[in-house]
Amino acid sequence: MNVRANVAVFVALIAVLLGYCEAEAQINITFPVSRLVLQRDNNNQATVQIAGSYSQSLDAVEVRVVARAIGQGTTTDWTTLQTNPTNGQFKGTLPVKGGWYKLLVRGRSGGAIVATDSLDRFGVGEVFAIMGHSNAQGSGCTINGVNQCPTINGANDDRVTVVALDQAGTAFQQYLNTADTRNLPGLAFSQLLVNSGFSPFASIPWLWGRMGDALVQRINVPVMLYNAGFGAPICSKPTGLLIIYPFSIPLFAMICECPMLTCVI
Repeated sequence: MNVRANVAVFVALIAVLLGYCEAEAQINITFPVSRLVLQRDNNNQATVQIAGSYSQSLDAVEVRVVARAIGQGTTTDWTTLQTNPTNGQFKGTLPVKGGWYKLLVRGRSGGAIVATDSLDRFGVGEVFAIMGHSNAQGSGCTINGVNQCPTINGANDDRVTVVALDQAGTAFQQYLNTADTRNLPGLAFSQLLVNSGFSPFASIPWLWGRMGDALVQRINVPVMLYNAGFGAPICSKPTGLLIIYPFSIPLFAMICECPMLTCVI
């Protein structure tokens, strides 16, 4: 085979491969996001909103969830999420039992599967908002230069999820100065790891890593932790937060209606 023929074969092969990759990348999951945990109901189930985009005509979008480990969820069969989606967007709901899952989505056209996407982790379980003063937020454990806190290493179980927070970062300092929640990390979830703070106020795992591990082992569903503990207020202050009772924190010169929601200068 001469050089010209070799080049033609090579170009044809590349075109086929690119066409395959394009077909496999024409649908994208936009919600849920990775590691999001949704609150289950008393029947150990949640109605999960699923949404995304696509770039070619589809007759139907199908979904399923697959438990990430045996005994940690209920795998479903493929089911139709939406038929004949329009405007490049798809959405629908899927009932999902408590567990830790991989989400799979595929698009059909003319009876054939023409596009696929997946989400590595998301869960249906328990969502906790932690409130209180410094013993909820997390205090220091260093004595004579030695860290005495046995739980500082965070959670060992992958199913303990938080919104990781760097209190030393400029974005968090801007949040303290302005109370603008756009300076918080948003839907950026991760495992509660070594020396990891978690939104909106915790700077360290504190006792919550160990608690998270014990909890997921006991109830066998993932947990999400939001730490709204805030050092300085006395014990009566968090009670006032439940009825939106304003209080001042001289340390930060703020008037707070609720650390979980907003603070204003």
